[in-house]
Amino acid sequence: MRAMGYMRRLARPFGVTMVILEFGTGCTRWAVDTAPPSAIVADQQGRHIRVSPCSGKRFELYKTQAAGDTLVGNLFGRVPVERRFPADSACQVEVRKFAALPTVLLGLGVGLVIFFAVSADDIARASAAGGI
Repeated sequence: MRAMGYMRRLARPFGVTMVILEFGTGCTRWAVDTAPPSAIVADQQGRHIRVSPCSGKRFELYKTQAAGDTLVGNLFGRVPVERRFPADSACQVEVRKFAALPTVLLGLGVGLVIFFAVSADDIARASAAGGI
């Protein structure tokens, strides 16, 4: 029965951690922006974007800047490597957008997991005490 008490003690920190992860990272999606690439980079200055040149390969860039008619950013990875693209060679530029439905569904899922973990602990305590 001590294991169930352990689960109950972990429910709150687990829930707080999941809420932080949910709103901090998980509920965004890539969305194509139709504005000119240099305008997107100026708006998203220094943020994480995804550029698809007309050659078909896709690059994730961070610390982006617009230098004249050139997009400049570091390739997303462990070792920062600067990459430059002519702005007119970018067929598609994507930015991170907030996704409401996955956020709500993830929140409900986390809430249900915590609810059932605490309920299982309560049922185990009641059965151990002879109440069930």
